[in-house]
Amino acid sequence: MADPDNHIPGEIKLNTGLPEQFESLPAIQLDPCYCIGCGSSIRGLDFSLLKPYYTIGCNHVMLDYYVDCGVFLDRSFYDDYHTAIPHLTCEIWSHKRAVPDGYSHPRVKLIETSLNGINTDMADPSWVMGHLSGIAAINIAYLKGYREIYLLGYDMQGSNYHDTEEVPFARSNKLIYKFTRFLEIDAKIYNCNQDSYLEVFPKVREHPAFQAR
Repeated sequence: MADPDNHIPGEIKLNTGLPEQFESLPAIQLDPCYCIGCGSSIRGLDFSLLKPYYTIGCNHVMLDYYVDCGVFLDRSFYDDYHTAIPHLTCEIWSHKRAVPDGYSHPRVKLIETSLNGINTDMADPSWVMGHLSGIAAINIAYLKGYREIYLLGYDMQGSNYHDTEEVPFARSNKLIYKFTRFLEIDAKIYNCNQDSYLEVFPKVREHPAFQAR
C-alpha cells in the first residue's frame, strides 16, 4: 500500500474573486518582501536588517520580533497566546477555525478557508492557506502586491527556533508539495536556507537584506 503521506495530489486549483477585506487590487510592489517561518535556522538572525522591507511572520515570530504582518492558523496557538494577540502592533491574519465563534478584533483579519488552491489575484473570500502558516504568509505577500518574495526559516525540518530541544522530523513530500501551487503565479520566490528541505523554490545565499550589510 502506498504511503498516504507521500501521495502527490494530481490537481492544484486556482481561485478568482475579491475578499471582502480589500476594496481593490493593490498596486504591484517593486520592493521585495520577507516571509519568516519558525525554523531553527533563524536563530541569531539580525532582524534589524529586515526593517527596510515588508515582513510577514508566522506564529511565534510575530510574538518575539517586530514584523509588519503576522499569521496564525492553529487554534492551539490562539488558546496559548490569545491574551498577547491584542497587544501586538502588527496586522494579523488568521482563519475562522482558529478562533472562538464570534471572535472579533480590529487588528485581526479572519478569512474563510478551503482545502485546495490559492488566491492569485485577491480572489474569493475562501482563499486557501493550505493549513500551513508558511503557505498563508506567501499568499498574503502576493495579495499585497509583492512579486519578489524571500523565505527565512522555511526549514521544513521539524525543529523551531523557540524549541528547547530538537524535534525529530520525517520528511513529508505531501506537505512540501503544497508549496508547488506558487509555481503557477507570477512571482519570484526564493528560499534563503541552503539546508532547507523545501526545494520547490530556488535557494539563494545572497538576498537584499543581507547585501545591505
